[in-house]
Order: sequence, then structure tokens, then C-alpha cells
Amino acid sequence: MSGGVDSSACAVIIAKKQNLPAVGVTMKLTPDKTDIDFADAKLVCEKTGIPHHVIDLCDDFKKYVTDYFINSYLSGDTPNPCVMCNKYLKFGRLLEFADTLGCTHIATGHYARCEYDSSTGKYLLRKAADHNKDQSYFLYTLGQEQLKRIMFPIGDYRTKDEIREIAGIYALQNAQKPDSQDICFIQNGNYIQYINEQTGIKQPCGDMVLTDGTIVGKHNGLICYTVGQRKGLGVSYRYPLYVCGKDINNNRLILGAEESLYGKRCTVKDFHSDIYDFTKPLKIKAKIRSRHEEQNATARLVDTGTLLIEFEEAQKSFTDGQSAVLYDGEYVLGGGIIDNRLQ
Repeated sequence: MSGGVDSSACAVIIAKKQNLPAVGVTMKLTPDKTDIDFADAKLVCEKTGIPHHVIDLCDDFKKYVTDYFINSYLSGDTPNPCVMCNKYLKFGRLLEFADTLGCTHIATGHYARCEYDSSTGKYLLRKAADHNKDQSYFLYTLGQEQLKRIMFPIGDYRTKDEIREIAGIYALQNAQKPDSQDICFIQNGNYIQYINEQTGIKQPCGDMVLTDGTIVGKHNGLICYTVGQRKGLGVSYRYPLYVCGKDINNNRLILGAEESLYGKRCTVKDFHSDIYDFTKPLKIKAKIRSRHEEQNATARLVDTGTLLIEFEEAQKSFTDGQSAVLYDGEYVLGGGIIDNRLQ
């Protein structure tokens, strides 16, 4: 329970509407957080009539999320910290803590659904009923041992207004609380400043070069740019330039024409799926970032944990560090981290 409306509504649905015995748990993720910061979660638990616990996961959050986030940017990638938080903390450490409390399941305020397929004996991760809020993209690492113990109570609701209405009916003080920001550990949204402060080093400037090595300007530090970016480059050329890649070893930002961003092949590392083994090619739909519309493709394993995705139509901006997630209709088949350096 973060103190937000989604996890609060989740608690109400579990404890009041479904009348299940429950406890509320809030994860303390950064050392500067105090019990005062969790006042909303505690008050919701009091109103719901369930105990409230705070579990200190600061060390794990630093190891698996913030250090990963920083190191990914420094290596030229654009990471998804929410994927790692879900994998290691919310559905890793939190499940372990549930065991100490004697709890058989955990329920979270994620917009997703979990279903049991009796024909295969598998638990399936499904998109939320509200596709605009769907978070299944960030949950692809979940396996059978986790899915069989997870409940997503708000995943069946069609709109956020319905969730706020549930909170309002039970007079929860956070019913109209604004949605949380994307990167919870960066309060002002300035990830560049955050990385510089955490490392104690301002990232060095370097050359902006075309794909043939022609120098066309200076960059302000490679972490400031993302593949596919056009705005804010501060360089004028005879045709529009886009970020096409990063040369970390030589501290160079590689620019090119828009057409150079397109491709049909994408290599994925750390691929996870326990629905299909992918040793044989499978026609699927895939999305290469959270707001990307799923596209028709064929996926197959080329090595242990390494997947090749070949799209029917060229896609723009395969970005190292982002997740590629595979779908069959509304169901998640698996996913991994884009790394086209493996090609």
C-alpha cells in the first residue's frame, strides 16, 4: 500500500467487498521516507479494519532499482525501473514477507488481470479491462510461482472513476489523490540531475557525429539523450537529425536521418516466458516500449535467454534498455530487455 488511491481501493475490495482476511503492507524504499509519509496508507488500513505493516526494503531498492537505473544510463541504455521493482521487490521480497505473516496471496493496485487456464494448467497474465491504464507491460517477468499467489482486484474495472468511486463510498481520504509520477524516486522528474547527484560526477560533453563520423556539434552528456530524440539537440543541418545511437567508448552521440531509425529486427536479452518455449518461431504481437502500439511479428529463441523478434513492418527506434513484451491478444507471453548490440 503506497497511500495512493489504487492500492487503497484494492485493500477495500479485498477486505470489505470480498470479505477476505488481510493485512496492509507499505514498502519503505528510500531512507528519507518516514512513517509520516505513509500516513495515508495507515489511515486507510484503520478505516478498512486491517493491520498495517511497514517493511524496510531500502537496500534492495537501491541494489535492484536505483543502481540499475543509474548504471543502465551510464552504459548507454534507457531503462525501465518499474520492471525491476516489480520483479525483485513487489513480487519478490513482498511475497517473502507475506510468508512470514502466514498470508497465502498478495493483492496489489496494478491495472492487470491474472487468470487460471484449466486446459493448460497455467496461470496467465492478462491486460486490464481499462486498456488505457493497463500495466501488464511492466509485469512480464512474473512466473507461475508468483502468478498463482497474486490478485489484481482493480484490473476488472473499466475506468479510474470507478476506482475513485469505491474509495469515496468507504470515505477514504485519498479518493481524489492525483496519480503518482512515473519514476517514484525522482521527485522533480529530472533524472539527469538525479544521476549526477548520485554519482557525484557531471557527465562529460562530447562530439555529436553523423553515422559517417562527421562532427556536427557537441552534446551535454550522453545520459541526456534517448534514441529517436529530435528536439533539444541544438544542432542545425540540411535535414532533420535524430539520435540514432551512442558510442560510449568514445563519448560520441550518433545522429542521422529519420529513416535510419527504422528496422524490422530486434534482439532481446534476459528473455522470460513460461507459457511458450519459443524454440520454434511463433507469430505474436510485440510492443517495444510501454506506449507503443503492438505490432505483428515472429519471435524465436536464438540462444538461451536471447530472443529475435522480426516485425512484419519496420518499427521506429529500437531502444537498448527498454522492454520488448510479447502478446497473444490480451495475454502476455513473455518479454525481455532490448539489446541490439547482440546482433
